[in-house]
Amino acid sequence: MNPPTEEPRTQRCGGERLSAEQRLAIDLARDLRHHLGRWLTVRSVVTATLGVSPYIDPAGRASVLVRMDAGAAHTLLCRLIDDGVVLDPPGQHRRHDRAGS
Repeated sequence: MNPPTEEPRTQRCGGERLSAEQRLAIDLARDLRHHLGRWLTVRSVVTATLGVSPYIDPAGRASVLVRMDAGAAHTLLCRLIDDGVVLDPPGQHRRHDRAGS
């Protein structure tokens, strides 16, 4: 008699088994939602519309989709501009005005 083969560890969700990429996408979404929510709260941006959802892209990679209101998006964009990550933002989202700068 052969010993049973061991299946890769999976979680069940609604009767379906989750792949490693699906679990990674869920973990990424949870962690990003937590940290982005804290980051916005520290900056006094209160938003009930922050959403981070797990997603598997067409290539099968773990990904996330982020949804936020304009206030949260503007705060994040201004920080990215200040940090030099966004060098020449398109449209109306130019470097925000600061007194004395």
